[in-house]
Amino acid sequence: MSPQEETKVYIANAFSLQMLETDAVIRFKKVPIETVKQLLTNNNYISAIGHEATAKYLSELLSIPISTNRISIKLKPGTILIVFQLKGGRISGELTYELIKNMPYEFWLVEVLA
Repeated sequence: MSPQEETKVYIANAFSLQMLETDAVIRFKKVPIETVKQLLTNNNYISAIGHEATAKYLSELLSIPISTNRISIKLKPGTILIVFQLKGGRISGELTYELIKNMPYEFWLVEVLA
């Protein structure tokens, strides 16, 4: 990657194999919130958060604007995907802001290496 190129960073609430265009070597790493804030602050990031309540909660949690943006993404080598993962099992009914706010979560860094 040349010095002028910036790493493409996405934030999403899921990872899917459909995000890959071809065979890939991928690294998954659980990361602390501080790492997420640093990556989003230091890069032009694209939100792929399709759920309004999740985007609102992430904006508050990270103190960084996260927009609702239901898009399909394709990951390539050098691309970084930050995944916001809610923990706590299957949710019946609507996923509301209050419900999200009270659920445990973790962040995962997904990197396409090759």
